[in-house]
Amino acid sequence: MIHLIYGDDTAQIEEKVQDIRSSYPDTPFEKIQNKITLSNLFSICSSCDMFSSQKGYIVYDPNWLKKAQKDELELLKKIIEFSQDEATQILIICKSIDKRSAAYKQLKKSNSNEYICNGFKDWEEDKMVEWLQSFAKSKKISIATEPTRLLLNAYGNNLGLIKKEIEKIGTTILPKTTIESADLTHAASNAFGHYNQLSKSINEGHIDQIIKSIHQLMTLKEDPHKILNQLLFQLNNIIPIILGMKNKLSNDTIAKKLNKHPFFIKKQMQTLQRNTLKNKLISIIPKLAMIDKELKQGKLSGKQCLIKLCTELKH
Repeated sequence: MIHLIYGDDTAQIEEKVQDIRSSYPDTPFEKIQNKITLSNLFSICSSCDMFSSQKGYIVYDPNWLKKAQKDELELLKKIIEFSQDEATQILIICKSIDKRSAAYKQLKKSNSNEYICNGFKDWEEDKMVEWLQSFAKSKKISIATEPTRLLLNAYGNNLGLIKKEIEKIGTTILPKTTIESADLTHAASNAFGHYNQLSKSINEGHIDQIIKSIHQLMTLKEDPHKILNQLLFQLNNIIPIILGMKNKLSNDTIAKKLNKHPFFIKKQMQTLQRNTLKNKLISIIPKLAMIDKELKQGKLSGKQCLIKLCTELKH
């Protein structure tokens, strides 16, 4: 069977690969370089005989998936038939795919399994909570909604990082297998509290505390890009609500537009109404965009970007 896995979310891709491999516990999987030709792939797959142990194959970003010649498509057809006849698992992984390509159409026609791993949008918190709880369950760990939301609050939508935190906390709390909110303070990384404080300070509009949290995270040698991503995650969550408040939209209208539960919007609005920065946050976005541009152009380092952002916040 062919499994086509693609998207830009590494954490979801890794989890999907692990799910498939777990379904075939007695099958060893071989990782194959992305430059392998279909001819070589067919030779590797078909080299097994009745005396050989069955293998699975993981192919990363193959060039032929983007553009395949007519003779290559014939080989792909043979590989698909072989995988179906011999029950051989072939995982094809790439970041993106052109659905107009002949190779994709051939895989689609063969009823190959297709998994899209494009991650979650910043506002899809409920889906992220559900996904993380499912991940924890696969590790024989239980985590309630509240501590899961606290981790999202601290680390944004960086699911790869949160996965590592859940695994680490799950090991720390043994023999207990349920992660509770109190466990996060004792078992999570030293930076967890500062990230949580940073999120809280942005929601409440405390400029001095925002700057203090940024400096504390920098002192802990946290990746500046990670700190910037957390800032953007938090702003992306609250600015649409602030704009709705500014335009005097009702809770229900804002909730419908943002695809969120009205109670969640009401709770956020209660906090944002006391936010002394709410009228200034909208003007911060263009400045953040300029800082991000300078970062990508190599004019500023991640650390310099954070220092510049703190200076903008002060003034």
